[in-house]
Amino acid sequence: LFDKLRRDSPHELTKIVPIAGDVTEAELGISESDQDVLKRHVSVVFHSAATVKFDEALKLSVTINMLGSERLVHLCHRMINLE
Repeated sequence: LFDKLRRDSPHELTKIVPIAGDVTEAELGISESDQDVLKRHVSVVFHSAATVKFDEALKLSVTINMLGSERLVHLCHRMINLE
């Protein structure tokens, strides 16, 4: 994905800003200031955080795969530019 972006539209890379977070934490482990940036500027969200380990502890799997997704949807509902 990024190789194609670098090759075809390198100017678009300036729109990508890494933000640290953790789907197992409240508010996705994203600082309040970073959440404000996301809420005001993000128009597209790709969610790929998940565990696919079949021997993962059930509680952790549910926290990552279900609760993490729910937390992300909650944040997305607050994004004013989401398409």
